[in-house]
Amino acid sequence: MSDDLARIDFLEYMKSLGSRLLQSYATGYRRVDLTIDGDPVYLGVDQAVPCGLIMNELISNCLKHAFPSISHGTIRIHMQSGTQNTIVIEDNGVGVPDGFTVQEAGSMGMQLVSALVEQMDGTITLEKIEGTRFTIMFPSR
Repeated sequence: MSDDLARIDFLEYMKSLGSRLLQSYATGYRRVDLTIDGDPVYLGVDQAVPCGLIMNELISNCLKHAFPSISHGTIRIHMQSGTQNTIVIEDNGVGVPDGFTVQEAGSMGMQLVSALVEQMDGTITLEKIEGTRFTIMFPSR
């Protein structure tokens, strides 16, 4: 819905996407807070489309799997711009299973995430914290 496809304000787009995903996955017994902050990150359509698909998958996975027996959870997305754009998505849920890696994940969704990050000449790292943290870095264009 951007007027300028050469520069899409991805921070604002993430706020809209996050809100819609929360509504889609809303359940009566769980409450998930979503915080999105950081620098405005302006992307061309060539980066905005794969980034949008990546974030849709990662947020959806958080909402589906991170809080199965927890009545309240938090998802935080932080963006940083520079010569490398950085997007961090983390939750305080149950975490990923031992041995899980993005590169060797069996699910179609995580294989798609890995392929899209590679398409953008980026990297993705996974940290097991109190929950899960994904850090995606890719060059600014």
